[in-house]
Amino acid sequence: MNSECFETIFEAVIVGAGFGGIGAPIQLKRLGFENFVIVDREADLGGTWHVNRYPGLAVDIPCTAYSYWFEPNPNWSRLFAPGVELKRYAEHVADKYDLRRRMRFNQIVESARWDEDTHVWQVTLAGGQILTTRLLVTATGFLSQPRTPDISGLDSFDGRVMHTAAWDDSYCFAGRRVGLTGTGGERQGRKLGKWWRENRFQVCQVVSVQVQQVRDYFNPSGEATLLRPTSTRNAVREASTFPLRDYTIASCGRAVAAVSAG
Repeated sequence: MNSECFETIFEAVIVGAGFGGIGAPIQLKRLGFENFVIVDREADLGGTWHVNRYPGLAVDIPCTAYSYWFEPNPNWSRLFAPGVELKRYAEHVADKYDLRRRMRFNQIVESARWDEDTHVWQVTLAGGQILTTRLLVTATGFLSQPRTPDISGLDSFDGRVMHTAAWDDSYCFAGRRVGLTGTGGERQGRKLGKWWRENRFQVCQVVSVQVQQVRDYFNPSGEATLLRPTSTRNAVREASTFPLRDYTIASCGRAVAAVSAG
């Protein structure tokens, strides 16, 4: 870890190393802030795109609108990019703008107290270390925080209970019945639907969601010319040559749990 990361007095402390926690310090640097630190409870940057890894994970808005205005990405493989590409994009931006050396991972913020006398924030980390700062930026988000639904009998369920924000890639669903509680996944796409169908699943929801059909551009050649900074006319011409795929998007809330039983 870089020696400057051991400092306890900062101009700014940013809590969270997701998209908000990456974009904020870049703008702070442009405003002249140099003495800042980024803390995150996870082991790496990316926020929700680091934590969530469930099958079919993808952004539910066009990735052109899910990019930093100052760092456009011409290399998306599709208009609704998969989660792994969002994670790589976050890593690229953090590296390009030299933010990794300012980041402290596996750091849990337990409290933040404003000192009216000295006009500074006292940010306390798990373990007792206190970070003092004039500016506190909270970029914690909420899509990386699992929320298990309060279902009667869930504690005594004999099968496996798994949250999409804590996905176990090693678990084998083959031959099991699967119940999906909630419809708040980032994107319920064709890939996810196919995966669930192969593993016999049912969806349970409390609140009805809005579901709509969308058209997703993708480039099978991998050249990703759709999003390169060409003229509008050329971009439209390029887009018209891409194959289209239909996807169903469902989005509501953040409580998504997968329950499996033998």
